[in-house]
Amino acid sequence: IGTFQYKIEVKTSLSNDGNALNDVKDEYIWAKKIFDIKLESLYADPMVQDIARARTVSAGLRNIGNTNLDNQVQVKFEAYFGGIKVDEYTAVISLQRGESSTVTWDWQSYKYGEYTITATGSIIGETETNTNDNSATLAGIITVQTIFSDTREAGSSPYYLDRSTGEFKLWDHVAHD
Repeated sequence: IGTFQYKIEVKTSLSNDGNALNDVKDEYIWAKKIFDIKLESLYADPMVQDIARARTVSAGLRNIGNTNLDNQVQVKFEAYFGGIKVDEYTAVISLQRGESSTVTWDWQSYKYGEYTITATGSIIGETETNTNDNSATLAGIITVQTIFSDTREAGSSPYYLDRSTGEFKLWDHVAHD
């Protein structure tokens, strides 16, 4: 963990000062570098998708420390099916002090059913002040065989075809294994 050094020059200006040499003084202040990021959001769009199409998984991160992080922020996405990791993606970005950024992963599932996605942010090469807010989990991401919308009636709900039973089901009634 490094530090910043700040030089503060203190000047006074007094009329009729007999000793002007002591009117300027340099003081040094040391401040600790704080390396800290926060994963602020994790979402998938859409949450229910055909197996033949990718969805966008997005993680929002913020640099809440006092140090610029140039190519030092790593974001790792992991996809789980039935508790087993089935896919992952890693990106490295830069975040300046106070800056936020969104990292995306265009992910396509490989099997019908329900998935869970995790995202974890970390700082490469530094010890982070607080890692309790660096990860998030998003459950209930569903992959189905076919999605279509019944547009014959205004406000109708989207359906999907369950090929195993031949039934059309509402998204709200998706059976979970």
